[in-house]
Amino acid sequence: VFLLDNLKLKINETKSFIRHSSEKGIKYLGYYIRYIHNNKVRKDPHTLENDGKGLGHQLKATAINSAQLRIPTELLLERAVVSGYGKKRKGGSIRPTSCRKLSSLEDKLIVQRFSSIIRGLMAYYSPANRLSDLWQIVAFYRKSCALTLADKHKLKTAAKAYKKFGSKLKISDPIKKKRDRIILSYDLKNNRQF
Repeated sequence: VFLLDNLKLKINETKSFIRHSSEKGIKYLGYYIRYIHNNKVRKDPHTLENDGKGLGHQLKATAINSAQLRIPTELLLERAVVSGYGKKRKGGSIRPTSCRKLSSLEDKLIVQRFSSIIRGLMAYYSPANRLSDLWQIVAFYRKSCALTLADKHKLKTAAKAYKKFGSKLKISDPIKKKRDRIILSYDLKNNRQF
């Protein structure tokens, strides 16, 4: 009533619900927000009790709920399939494939496209609590890039593309004698507190 009368906001009942956040998490702005319940046991400095051996401190349990931002890896992989970077297998797992719509571009542009996707994901999900969840996504796009280059050069497999271009998929520019490469040497450690 307050939202409708005072703020003139209409609630979409199909998207609005109440859910306990520790079950699956609340999806908001591309993150899952979860509250993790931690019990900590500490000595209560204000109480002393006689345990038969002398005076000791009573233990006290405190409940601490900490909010965490989690990366929805399954959702990101499904979006990659819709965009043409992978395929869904019969068992439900997702594997990277060659992106046919990019295979007609120059090698440099292919690598730059995949590099921009990876950098964009890294930048958007940098506040997440477990950045290591992105390794699966980075490896997916890295292999899709290798398969796209392999498809363009008729190499057939990602292993042959890695052999030709190196593990970091370095592409040399014959005019500038300079190398562009897909960015894979970044730090997925998170030292920030939420």
